[in-house]
Amino acid sequence: SIWDNTNGSGYTVIDDSTLMIDQCGEVLMENIDYGADVTFLIGVEVVVRDDYAISTPIDVYYEFDVEELIGSDSLSVGGVHFGVPMHLEPLPDLDLVKHNPQIVKPEVRITTFNAYPNPFTDALKIAYNLPKDGEVSITLSNVVGQTVTIIEQGNFKTAGKHKTSFNSGQLAEGVYFITFKSGEFVQTKKIVLMR
Repeated sequence: SIWDNTNGSGYTVIDDSTLMIDQCGEVLMENIDYGADVTFLIGVEVVVRDDYAISTPIDVYYEFDVEELIGSDSLSVGGVHFGVPMHLEPLPDLDLVKHNPQIVKPEVRITTFNAYPNPFTDALKIAYNLPKDGEVSITLSNVVGQTVTIIEQGNFKTAGKHKTSFNSGQLAEGVYFITFKSGEFVQTKKIVLMR
């Protein structure tokens, strides 16, 4: 119901918790009014259209910037940048699928990593997907590159989706970097701790 009286462009309201982005471009939502002590979570789901067909497998990477603007001057007061990697396979022969229920959709065969919410206060949630079994290391470092804490250190994980969390404990408010390593995949994200 938070966007019942919202003006904007670039999207279509699907239901009371879902908007569909009409095109790859700027989506603008205006007049969302909430207090300073209220959090506002936004989830982005990428869904491949039913009529989208490819002849060979491809890897694509979608990037999003979510920015909060305030006032008539559109003053930026915060935002987050994140990406969604996807592996797309050609559609299997539909008749074959109908007659053979053992054929399933291909599994995700790329490594993905996300840490949220960002900024965070107490608990930072960590989610990742592994295309195959392997060791995982997750470290948190400060702005000068010093390791602050080790969340995972060479722990063996099976292929598939995994979730964990990190409690900020006595860490000081500020900017940190979280680094995820598994095999040859290494990704670092900037995160902000707010008290």
